[in-house]
Amino acid sequence: VPDDLPYEDVLKVAYPYLGTFHSAAVDWDPLMTRNDLFPGFGNGPTRLDPADPWQFANFIVPTPRAV
Repeated sequence: VPDDLPYEDVLKVAYPYLGTFHSAAVDWDPLMTRNDLFPGFGNGPTRLDPADPWQFANFIVPTPRAV
């Protein structure tokens, strides 16, 4: 189970390679900067949920349509 991994030991080794950490609140949601790179291919804007931008359908990579 990933929750049972010795993450403290892993982080001790990893910290020198991770660099600095920065945490800040942002005003962003997945629909703000969405760019439809392949219009007409995949899920398209009809599958998006603008009422709740944090739904998985707004993140998911479009799938090809059946021909």
